[in-house]
Amino acid sequence: MPVPAELPAKVATFTGRHPQAQALLGSLRDGRTTVAGCRVLLTSRRLLADLDGAEHVQLDVFSPEESYELLERLVGAARLAAEPQAAAQVVQHCGGLPLAVHIAATRLVSRPAMPIAVLADRLGAQHRRMNELRAADRAIRATFTTSYQQLQTERHGAAATRVFDLLGLFDGADLGTDTVAALADLPAERAWQLLELLADVRLLQTHEPGRYRMHHLARPFARERAATHGRDAPQAVRRVLHHFLATAHRAVRSGGSGPAGGRDRRRRPHHRPGLIPSSLLLQCGRWD
Repeated sequence: MPVPAELPAKVATFTGRHPQAQALLGSLRDGRTTVAGCRVLLTSRRLLADLDGAEHVQLDVFSPEESYELLERLVGAARLAAEPQAAAQVVQHCGGLPLAVHIAATRLVSRPAMPIAVLADRLGAQHRRMNELRAADRAIRATFTTSYQQLQTERHGAAATRVFDLLGLFDGADLGTDTVAALADLPAERAWQLLELLADVRLLQTHEPGRYRMHHLARPFARERAATHGRDAPQAVRRVLHHFLATAHRAVRSGGSGPAGGRDRRRRPHHRPGLIPSSLLLQCGRWD
């Protein structure tokens, strides 16, 4: 029996030949994940929290060894053995994402005369990494773009994507809620809510409560987005620098030794959290 070209016709043909599939599709629309005699595996970049009764399995990125094994299987052991260091660099730049490894392998297979070191060198430049990890209709940028655009359509999505964009201004290993609140000029509770929303769609990773980090392949995408914010970007950087300096200043003052057996208990001027005393600004020079 020929398979129709159009998607609706394909679905009709499939469900017509498999009545249980129709019941399964209906159950998924109703939020149920089981039908007698049927099982289904759903994959998604975000947690499908509204599917009651489903078993959720969160997959981490590949380890370096798993990534190397995948690259070796796709490209060939002999070719990787000839340039093991360059192959390891390619794996490192792919960040454990199977799609990135597949794309890198496709690039190598389609250019058998190209040394692996050439691809490793091109992937090593962060500003062009997103463009390099593209082959035919597969691209790393498209993966992040899909999550980003879907998030924009949701409640609070515009505010969350603004936070993501501003995170592209920094290269830090991770950031805390208070720092992001200063960056985006938001209350800490609001910043936490938006960070959690970004983590739900896998644009951020959370490795401990209140700490967030960005996959290094997502960072170039965030930088592209940050460049669209114009005047807001310098102001955001200034707010974070003030936050860092104020935090360090408070830590130094609270840890000083004094005459009362340790901490200096002399009365000090009160400063609002996150703001820098004008006297300290004079010592450090002007920010503008």
